[in-house]
Amino acid sequence: MQQHAGAPALLSLTVWLTVAASVAAAAEFNIRDHGAKGDGITFDTAAIQKAFDACGKAGGGTVRFPAGTYLSQPLTLRTKTTVQFDEGATLLASTNQQDFMKAPGDWTKATSSDFIPLLAGKDLEDIALTGKGVIDGSGEVWWEEAEKARQKVSGYTLPRPNLFTLQRCRN
Repeated sequence: MQQHAGAPALLSLTVWLTVAASVAAAAEFNIRDHGAKGDGITFDTAAIQKAFDACGKAGGGTVRFPAGTYLSQPLTLRTKTTVQFDEGATLLASTNQQDFMKAPGDWTKATSSDFIPLLAGKDLEDIALTGKGVIDGSGEVWWEEAEKARQKVSGYTLPRPNLFTLQRCRN
């Protein structure tokens, strides 16, 4: 068999899918069972984080987002977690810019390091986001000020939070 430059990456992906599949079989944590309403109006942050934390404490599994719109502030992922977004499920970021600031202040004067992403994780293993649902960062609440800044200084972009950030993670 001829070896291709991409072969090791494919092998890695195959191993990752196998690990993710076995983690998913371990346990399921439905965010509605942890109190999420999914009405798009009520903040579901605490319920979603409880599901992530329970999954992590159990040694891994699947955190399931059934159909609904789940309004949320920043969340922290846990090791060995598959996040399953069912069709019709939307994780909707808060439209309050202060929810994404590490410290209170004027976000238009912040630097990129002053923000917290919607979904974050550090030093994790075996993380997967799957399904046909949507992660909506509510970007439109940032666009008007960003465009004003670009008009003042050509090419300038106001710093904004990332939607998703993983640091020092494997698989």
